[in-house]
Amino acid sequence: MTEANCLERWKEHFSLLLQHNTTPADPTILVAANAAAPSDACSTDPVTPVEVRAIKAPGICAITAEMLKSGGDSIVEWLTHIFNQVWETERLPSDWTRGVILPFWKCKGDRLVCGNHRGITLLSIPSKLFTRILLTRALPAIRSSRHPQQAGFMPNRSTIDHISAVQLLIEKTYEFRKDRHLYMAFIDLKAAFDTVCHSSLWSILQALGAPSKIVVLLKLLYSNAQSCVRVNGRDSDWFPISSGFRQGCVAAPDLFNCIIDHLMSKVCERIPGVPFGSYHLTDLEYADDTILFSTSYSQLRDALGIYSEEAEKLGLHPHSGKFSKRRTELHEKDYDGQKAIYWEVKYPFPLSNRDYVYVRERRDLQVNGRKIWVVLARSSAVSHCPEKSGIIRVKDYKQTVAMETDGAQGTKIFMNYFDNPGGNIPAWLINWAAKSGVPGFLKDMQDACTKYATYCKNRK
Repeated sequence: MTEANCLERWKEHFSLLLQHNTTPADPTILVAANAAAPSDACSTDPVTPVEVRAIKAPGICAITAEMLKSGGDSIVEWLTHIFNQVWETERLPSDWTRGVILPFWKCKGDRLVCGNHRGITLLSIPSKLFTRILLTRALPAIRSSRHPQQAGFMPNRSTIDHISAVQLLIEKTYEFRKDRHLYMAFIDLKAAFDTVCHSSLWSILQALGAPSKIVVLLKLLYSNAQSCVRVNGRDSDWFPISSGFRQGCVAAPDLFNCIIDHLMSKVCERIPGVPFGSYHLTDLEYADDTILFSTSYSQLRDALGIYSEEAEKLGLHPHSGKFSKRRTELHEKDYDGQKAIYWEVKYPFPLSNRDYVYVRERRDLQVNGRKIWVVLARSSAVSHCPEKSGIIRVKDYKQTVAMETDGAQGTKIFMNYFDNPGGNIPAWLINWAAKSGVPGFLKDMQDACTKYATYCKNRK
């Protein structure tokens, strides 16, 4: 492939990614936008030199950030004049709507696949300064109603808070709700930053109380937007942008959170969540990464359907590869003359999955006239079954099961189990798994023994 063909392929990839079909704005958003009053906390006065001085915006364009920083009062006065002209006339310089996309590999997957790269857009430095002023003025309105479960792009919030919340939820569910279950769904949106519907965004901002002047100017920055792709120092032709945010825009994270806030407010109106006293916990978010909670599988399945339905109204789509369930791999195979069983076990997020390679042996014993069946299993180092990336191999596993029946009254089962899963697994999780998993396993064994005669009869 020539350099020109490579550049054209990058252009094709990003032009398709950033030109999703426009989704009509949800009528309920338009009603809320028309009924909302602008927030008094958001200033609509002309831009002041203090606001211009307070901003730092690194980037690459014809005017560098260093030039602006070194210009002193003269540059501040000049920028203030330009910004106030834009403020009054609502007309932007053409360079402010243009961006240069640089593709960066995500450090996973094939480097030759365009989808494994993230595009960062280099924007005009003065336009980023102006956008920062608009965002700073709009923040009192858009953050005043921020979804409390949202930790992404928010000060004093992090994934640590969410991990702690999930841990407490599991513990308290087991401790106080022994007759109920806890179900969780982990959702990721496909190319969420690139597919957001612009018309819905402007209506949501207006409904949150952002002044119409700020909404109009933000809209101008995204209308008639164009980008090119830069690879190896060469730029592609310009192509239009009709959806999503430019990854490099200083306002993009907060504007994106407004979309997710609206999505979750609609979802939470229609799902019950997990009750604790008078409080119901339905969800946790970090940007677009979402956890939904429920007390039953059927409710969780309905919640996922509601989430997909509401997301599509905003131009968002759950990632099918991450949205679906993953099957556990279990099979017996001949590894270089030695039969062994491979078993991959799915561990709960955020722990890594484990896999086992073990051999199994059955022995039939006669002890003082009693017939006893014994099944022995232990880990085996099989050179032809290499370890998989991202999965921890369990190398110390032993299990013994002994079964005895008198042929009339039933079957006695004795089991000895040892498993060292490795890695750093919290003690509370091991205790919870033992307390909840072992009784369920024994009950399944009891049911299997009870129904074995019927099973044999049906096979004939």
